[in-house]
Amino acid sequence: MGGCKPPEESRMKAIIGAVLIDPGMPPVSRSVLVVAGSRIRLVGDQASTPVPAGTEKVDGSGKFLIPAAVEIPDVEKLPKVTTLAEAKKLVEEGAAVLAGMITDTEECDQKFIQQLRDLRVVFVPRLHEQGSEVAARNALSLARLGVLIAAAGGKNGKQEWEAMAKAGFTAQEVFEAATANAARAAGKWEESGALTPGLKANVWLLSGNPLENVANLSRVERILEEGEWKQ
Repeated sequence: MGGCKPPEESRMKAIIGAVLIDPGMPPVSRSVLVVAGSRIRLVGDQASTPVPAGTEKVDGSGKFLIPAAVEIPDVEKLPKVTTLAEAKKLVEEGAAVLAGMITDTEECDQKFIQQLRDLRVVFVPRLHEQGSEVAARNALSLARLGVLIAAAGGKNGKQEWEAMAKAGFTAQEVFEAATANAARAAGKWEESGALTPGLKANVWLLSGNPLENVANLSRVERILEEGEWKQ
């Protein structure tokens, strides 16, 4: 017996054929991403991921599909760090996200670095504002030691991505800083920053590969925001 489809089912969209790039995962060269309502429903390759009948389809061939860069709200209100002592004190007090970067020393003891890794503390260094070579070197050093570094994706996102690249971050490290790590810094890691079924469908379709060049993060052709096309 027929009936109306639930709202989530009736609003399905699919992006087909793009190179799908998800933080921490190998790229999928010919991908399928299906969205139902405001959430990601299916992710996979074209060979093994059927697209439900009646789904609105967008051809992503030759494009690159990524989770949208995550904006970190009220970043100015986050606990601020400029010295190693401040960082240690704030972490001991339970801070999970720190704005700024250590600039009074380039020597961080291994015990503190391990603590940062274990607690999944995120630094939001805002290198484009600091203009400090010590801050840039420390941010890169901490990242290479496994500490989470986030780049906000708001109006100054492009400036921060470029500053991180100038500091020596690879394009992949900047991509992860702008997506998964920024989602953690924003307290949204359970809903954004990745292309995982069940998460919000905040997606960018790019004309260039963000893992090859940081500038390609800004080459956004289409934007899907909570399941609705905004661009």
